[in-house]
Amino acid sequence: LGFTVEGLGGNVRTISPVMEAKYFRPHYHGRNVIALHFMSSFATGWGGRVLPPYNRWFLGGEQDLRGFDVRSVAPVAYVPVATATALSYVDPTQLDAGGTPIARTVNIPTLAYQITFPGGDTQGVLNAEYRIPIAGPVTVAAFTDVGTVGVFMRDQLKLNPDNFSALSAQYPDSALSPRLPL
Repeated sequence: LGFTVEGLGGNVRTISPVMEAKYFRPHYHGRNVIALHFMSSFATGWGGRVLPPYNRWFLGGEQDLRGFDVRSVAPVAYVPVATATALSYVDPTQLDAGGTPIARTVNIPTLAYQITFPGGDTQGVLNAEYRIPIAGPVTVAAFTDVGTVGVFMRDQLKLNPDNFSALSAQYPDSALSPRLPL
């Protein structure tokens, strides 16, 4: 069991308890090994602060979820952004010298969503392997890894208040929320 507290000085305030267990058992005349690993953790801001991006959890890599790129397993969030969509049309009221209607383009303000991977505040991993030594440090291992990263404290994933106000003013009928949709 572990517990981390940050924020006794500076402008970051986080707490994160961690629970981890490892179990190794010899098998087949003490030659092979059954290995189990479980880890669960949670992180949050305290004292009116939110969890900063660099303190959020991501999984992937050889230490937790093998077969996934390092830090590639994370929740997906959608950030609303103001964009413009170009609309082209033929204007029949305006003709060129040859009598052909003129093509026009109009930019229409559009609300779009960008995909981002903000990281989670909760994670859990379970690894199980069966190790068979071949020669020296060379080992064959059959393994399975299961893990997840989630967002338990959804109110800590918010848009910047100034950006939210600007988007709400530009798109008043869009029912935007300051919380990022996951």
